[in-house]
Amino acid sequence: MRAVLDANVLVSALLSPHGSPAGLLSRWEAGQFELLYSADTLQELQRVLHYSRLRARYPLPEEEVRRFLWLFPRFATQVTPKETITFIASDPDDNRYLECAIAGGAEVIVSGDKHLLTLGDFRGIRILTSAEFTALLLLDSGRLDANTRQD
Repeated sequence: MRAVLDANVLVSALLSPHGSPAGLLSRWEAGQFELLYSADTLQELQRVLHYSRLRARYPLPEEEVRRFLWLFPRFATQVTPKETITFIASDPDDNRYLECAIAGGAEVIVSGDKHLLTLGDFRGIRILTSAEFTALLLLDSGRLDANTRQD
C-alpha cells in the first residue's frame, strides 16, 4: 500500500514515541506500506520542524531533526507531481499532499489536518487519521495472514 503522511503526522511521531503516528513510522520501517513524498512535502516538513513555537514547546535536539531529515528521503519514495491542484483554497499548502498522492498512485493520505480530513477522499484516495490508517494496516495484515494460512 502506498501512502502520503502529512507533516503534522511525521512531526507528531518525532515528538511522541508512543502515539499512533510513531507506530506508523515503525510500520513503515517494517515494510507494511510505502511512504511517498515530493520535494514540496519534504520542504513543508523541514519548515514545520523548525517552527519557533514548536521548538519552544518541544525542545527537539537539532541533531535529531537533521538525522530524520537526512534519513527520510533515503528510505521513502520521492515522486514528482505533474499536476497543480488548487482544490483546498483555505490552506493551499495542503494541496501539495493531494498532488503527491496522485503522482505516486497512493491509496491513502494520512493527516491530522481538518482541511484534508473533511474531504474524506480525493479522486479515490482515502484521507485518514493516523489511528484509522493503523487500523487499516492491521486489517490488511490480518487478511494477508488469513490468506497465507489457507495455502
